[in-house]
Amino acid sequence: MTITHGAAPLIPPQQFIGLDGITHLAAGGETPALRSHTAAVERFLTDKSGGMPGRNRLFETAGRVRGKVARLFDLEAGDVGFLLNASEGLTVAAAGLGAGPGDNVVVAGADFPSVVLAATGLRQAGVEIRAAGSGLVATTDDYAAAVDAQTRAIFVSHVSHLTGARQDLAALRAVADAVGARLIVDVSHAAGAVPVDGRLCDIVVSCCYKWLISVHGCGLFCVNHRRWPDLMPRTIGWHAIVETETGQPLFGHTLKPGIERFESGNVPFLAIHVLENGLDTLMAIGAADREAHCEALTRRLRDGLVARGLDVLTPEPAERRAGNVCIAMEASERVEAGLREHGVLVWAGEERVRFSPYLYNDADGIDRCLDALGKVL
Repeated sequence: MTITHGAAPLIPPQQFIGLDGITHLAAGGETPALRSHTAAVERFLTDKSGGMPGRNRLFETAGRVRGKVARLFDLEAGDVGFLLNASEGLTVAAAGLGAGPGDNVVVAGADFPSVVLAATGLRQAGVEIRAAGSGLVATTDDYAAAVDAQTRAIFVSHVSHLTGARQDLAALRAVADAVGARLIVDVSHAAGAVPVDGRLCDIVVSCCYKWLISVHGCGLFCVNHRRWPDLMPRTIGWHAIVETETGQPLFGHTLKPGIERFESGNVPFLAIHVLENGLDTLMAIGAADREAHCEALTRRLRDGLVARGLDVLTPEPAERRAGNVCIAMEASERVEAGLREHGVLVWAGEERVRFSPYLYNDADGIDRCLDALGKVL
């Protein structure tokens, strides 16, 4: 079947809760919940109630989901870990650098706060924090200008929450490799909407409640073991160690050799069950079709915003954007509330409005948003 991208939703809106009469363009904040998530929750509750066989099934589900995330990011299942959120993964990666006085790390000041804070938290260890660029969008050249032989890592979001600009991971990999630095990447605004090549990264982190159509309570922490095999956790728990004959670590312990050494206790099984359902729904659609659909919708939206004379922050070239289209707007909260009254959901804050169409949207929805925006303004 030939798909005309943007003409019709790739996932019927009827499969989601709460989309009747609503144009949902807020995937960059929260995606709506799939109705089928209720069955995923029931599967978790059934397994939780099933004694040891049920508990084994919980771990089997987590293992399957590691494999599905690995396919999404072009990594291996053994690279994929589950922490509480993306922010935790960033701090684990920062601590694992072992950086100190004389070292530096590079981050853009306009990046997402969790990315910036993971980098700047290293100041207490005497690490110099260098800013990539000075504007809302840091370019590859900005990162290249900031690094030197003492740079231990570049911290970056694949896609900006603030502007919608997409970074070129291959180019950033080359910048990092030129000075022997790590590349630590938050893909929370990319995963699902555009391809993420985890092979280019040392660390990939992501939340799950945005473009992965899942829920809070689980953050993906992926360690590319081919690039960073010796990364170690800074905290430890029972789940992270090899079980001994006595089961007691009082007289010594051995860390598990794989990704589980970063998971100090039980992983968030409930959220993982929901994540599997979201991934299955996403990955039933080819990656190229997902990207082309998002590109068609964001192009239509961006063109409409430009035609209305608005201050569009998102770059025009398709390869420089993903699912977010952002405009600068002092009265952003008022605009968001006005659009909501017209049945259009967007995200607002930091003096900008963010529009994030996704696989349940189509061209008609984009036009409804632009018409409603004209009325609100």
